[in-house]
Amino acid sequence: MPTWVILPKLGINMTKGVIVNWLVPEGASVQKGQPIVEIETDKAVQEVEAPETGTLARIVARPGDVVPCTYVIAAITRPGEPLPEHIPQQAELGVVPESEFGGSAAGVAAAQPGAPGGEPRRERVPITPAARKLAEELGIDYRTIQGSGPEGRIGREDVLRAAEAARAATTAAPSPPAAPAPSGGVVPVTSVRAVVAQRMADSARQTARVVLIADADATQLVAWRDYLRRDYAQQASNIGYNELLVVIAARALRAFPYMNASWREDGIHILEEINIGVAVDTPRGLLVPVIRHADRKTIFDIHRELSALIEAARAGRSAPDDLSGGTFTITNLGMYEIDAFTPIINLPEAAILGVGQIAPRPVAKGEQVIVQRRVALSLAFDHRVVDGAPAARFLQHVKHLIEAPFMLCTQ
Repeated sequence: MPTWVILPKLGINMTKGVIVNWLVPEGASVQKGQPIVEIETDKAVQEVEAPETGTLARIVARPGDVVPCTYVIAAITRPGEPLPEHIPQQAELGVVPESEFGGSAAGVAAAQPGAPGGEPRRERVPITPAARKLAEELGIDYRTIQGSGPEGRIGREDVLRAAEAARAATTAAPSPPAAPAPSGGVVPVTSVRAVVAQRMADSARQTARVVLIADADATQLVAWRDYLRRDYAQQASNIGYNELLVVIAARALRAFPYMNASWREDGIHILEEINIGVAVDTPRGLLVPVIRHADRKTIFDIHRELSALIEAARAGRSAPDDLSGGTFTITNLGMYEIDAFTPIINLPEAAILGVGQIAPRPVAKGEQVIVQRRVALSLAFDHRVVDGAPAARFLQHVKHLIEAPFMLCTQ
């Protein structure tokens, strides 16, 4: 019986994927664990590994094909094993891809125990899918990590601690310049672009969006970043404003929990977890990596985690869990010399904070005009969830924290 290679379900909301590229040709020999095909989800491009050593006897799904999860995309045979005339559309029910156990992204229905010629399954290391993907991105052997979760399960925080002990914090690579737009014709819509388009249209139709704008003195925010870079160079030599804004937003959401909410059919849900997404420009489009439990982490934890998440997003190697579960989003266009803008709410969240460039501007101080570094803040919120005055109090608190961030110290 051949081993069927299936399209794995890599995230709780994933229902289908696109075949991008077969890394080995039909008829070639493959080794168990060898990447054999790239698939694109609505979040990222990921490799699928060979489930078994043998011959890639038949490729069923070709590049560009849209395939539902658990559908067969190829068949691997052992030496001397014939390929059946009938190849099933789906793998046997009850066979679960390794990726759903927190193992590799092998989209595989493996040989069942006791089957002729079947090999025993590999010993499974208890690790979350997001933690395993992060370990791969950081070059950490997760089998050497002691997990802190239930039954020794390894989480993202465990991987980050191991990475910090092994080497210096990962530095996010700059985003490559965008390819020049074609002078004419039709630009194909990628999966990511299609998802972004649908989500933005849904947000515009479904929310009662209101935007509040405030202008803040960023002098102390700049000083805070410089202080961290200078006095904590080993931990935060390349720390940016986004990390500081995550800390500030997390503190504000803890103080005003009604902003950490979601509109649903049965009512307004005030969310317990504070998971902050940061919008990132990537070669494949807009992605929003999420810092989970941001209110419980130090600035250094957030710096390390955000750097790794951004690097993975720009490389197209984000795990689905890296890009889901957010409760509030920050989008910063200051590096593009944008002063202010009106962001679109990232459903199902209730609010998003837009941040413009930090630039010197003249301001009145008493009878004098002085020059200060100022930053414009744009809070877009869903009026179904929160009214204008409570949202204004939240934005005012964010403004005050930006103007006096040293009260946060390094926590």
